[in-house]
Amino acid sequence: MAIFFIFSDEAGNYRKEKNEKFLKNNPYYIRANLFIKANDWIKIKKELDRLRRAYKLPLNKELKYSYIWSIQKHRTNKKEISQDKEYYHLRNFTPDTLLNFVTAAITLLHDLHYCKIVITVTRNENCQYPEEHIYEWHIKNALQRIEMELQEKSENLGVLFIDALDETRDKKLRNSYANILREEDFIKDYKHVKDSLNLEFSHHSVGVQLADFVAGVTNSFLRRFPEGSKIFSKYVKPLLRKSNGKSIGYGILDIPTKSFRDNLEKEYGLQ
Repeated sequence: MAIFFIFSDEAGNYRKEKNEKFLKNNPYYIRANLFIKANDWIKIKKELDRLRRAYKLPLNKELKYSYIWSIQKHRTNKKEISQDKEYYHLRNFTPDTLLNFVTAAITLLHDLHYCKIVITVTRNENCQYPEEHIYEWHIKNALQRIEMELQEKSENLGVLFIDALDETRDKKLRNSYANILREEDFIKDYKHVKDSLNLEFSHHSVGVQLADFVAGVTNSFLRRFPEGSKIFSKYVKPLLRKSNGKSIGYGILDIPTKSFRDNLEKEYGLQ
């Protein structure tokens, strides 16, 4: 029996009602799903801990990709980071050092026996669906790709881990997950997906932290920020799930479906 862990985390934000400031800060809502084999989890955890020690990062504190740019903003404005900020423990690290760590961490994925990435993206401009619909569609599309990826062998099983957010949102995610597995769409039976959602605190989960890095650099790529775009093109893009060489619709998906698929190909050079 082959067991696969799928770690999922998000970047950006989504609201049905959006003003100009929100759209400027959140042009996209993104969920990255990182597929690895369960027996590789120990290896990636050990290697990431080794990297943390090499960069002198605290082992019991989290680095989120978004923290790097918050720290950069403080440095640009020449302001001290107050103790109430969740990234206060990173105050003595330069953004370049933290970016180098993220790059090295994502590079570790290329050393695994198996690793694939599925990314779902909503372009927020002109998208007026309720929040719960958008969140459910992101999860649903991820589950469909998990099932299709693992159905090659009848004994394969995928276990999905998602970053815990807050009690209300977590309950909605669990209910959405159960509803998706029960409903009939073009996948009538999710035979290769565990029947319950696993919510993890990201600072305790190596896999969720890596999914956060992937989501963050994808957000940078779509927003055309040079640093994250380089990491995406060199280290994330080659790991996107593909069929016949195509990643659009297989490894990177627009939510709602086909809402800006042409732009992914024509503006961003994805295939």
